[in-house]
Amino acid sequence: MIRTALALGPGPEPQWRLLSQAARRIGKVLAAAAEPLGLPRVPTVQEVGGAYVHWFAANRPA
Repeated sequence: MIRTALALGPGPEPQWRLLSQAARRIGKVLAAAAEPLGLPRVPTVQEVGGAYVHWFAANRPA
């Protein structure tokens, strides 16, 4: 997840196409790992994408 977050930049805005693809990919990984990890629920693709947007906003280059 961190590697993907770092790949969203650099620049003033994230690479939206990459962000969307990453959110779908991470959603699939979390869904597959939910039972072994004992996750009570898997975040939606929108929640995963929102987390990336939030991370990018907090860590964007100055």
